[in-house]
Parts: sequence; C-alpha cells; structure tokens
Amino acid sequence: MRPPRVRVRVRRPRMRVHRRLSDFSVNRMVPNVLTVLAVCAGMTAIRFAVNGKFEAACYAIIVAGVFDGLDGRIARLLRSTSRFGAELDSLSDFISFGVAPAVVLYLWTMSAFQSIGWAIILIFSACCALRLLSSPPSRRPGPPGFSPARRRPPGRACCCCRCSSASNGVIGSPARPI
Repeated sequence: MRPPRVRVRVRRPRMRVHRRLSDFSVNRMVPNVLTVLAVCAGMTAIRFAVNGKFEAACYAIIVAGVFDGLDGRIARLLRSTSRFGAELDSLSDFISFGVAPAVVLYLWTMSAFQSIGWAIILIFSACCALRLLSSPPSRRPGPPGFSPARRRPPGRACCCCRCSSASNGVIGSPARPI
C-alpha cells in the first residue's frame, strides 16, 4: 500500500511592482526646487563677482536669502519636510552664505590685502562650514528640516553693507571701484 499523498502548497513569490512615481509629489518637490534656486543664486553671485559686477553679486546673495527663507516655510506649510530636503538646505546655505559672500568680498576688497585677505575669507568660510557641521539636520530636535538660528546673516550683511556703502560713495574699494 502506498503512503497517502501529502499536498504541499508551494507559494510562488509574487512579482513586486515598484511604482517609482507613487512617491512623486509636487508638494515634496516645491521646497527642494526653491532650495536649488537658492544654490543657483549663490553660484550666480560668484559669477557676477568674477566678472566684476559686485552690486549684482550682492543682489544675487539677497535673492538666495529670499529663496532660503521661503523653502523651509513652504516645506512645513505643505508638510513635505524630508531628510534629503534638510541636507540640501544645509548645502545651499553653505554655498550661498558661506562661499559666495567670501568670494565676492575677496574679489571686491580683500584681494588688495593678498594673503591676509585670503586667510580672513578662508576663516569665514570654515566657520560657516563648522557651524553647519555642529548641528547636522539628522541630529536637530524638532520637525525634520526645521532649524532655527542656523542662518549666516553676517555673510549677507557684510556683502550688502559693503555694496550699499560703496555705491553711495561712503567707502571706496581698495581693489577696484564699481
């Protein structure tokens, strides 16, 4: 006599359908687009400074500040904060308010002081980088992407004050006039 047949049900693995566009949302992209625009404004400020258009470079840094101020607020308003957005914002802040003002100031005024001017600019940029490093987005308390008191207003203020004072004739540039 034969042993009874035991029916074993074998499950076939289901083919997973990855929907890459299911997580694609315009709400999630809007703050990141504003952050990228802030990076573009910071890089444009550097380009203007290299071409000798220092006043336009200062305005580009101001535009970067406006975009930087909007991106976090809109992300929280749309409830679309993300770790990627916070990291992108940190990079944007460093480029727009750490590197761009330093390059603009060096090319505008500090190049006359040669090595000392370069050292001052390097210290400013390094301090901006260290400030961002001291509170990375992954370790900040509060909602993701929110980071109060992390901005670098001294960089914006230096460029803007220098721009307004030179264009009003209060302080002349030792390197080259506007």
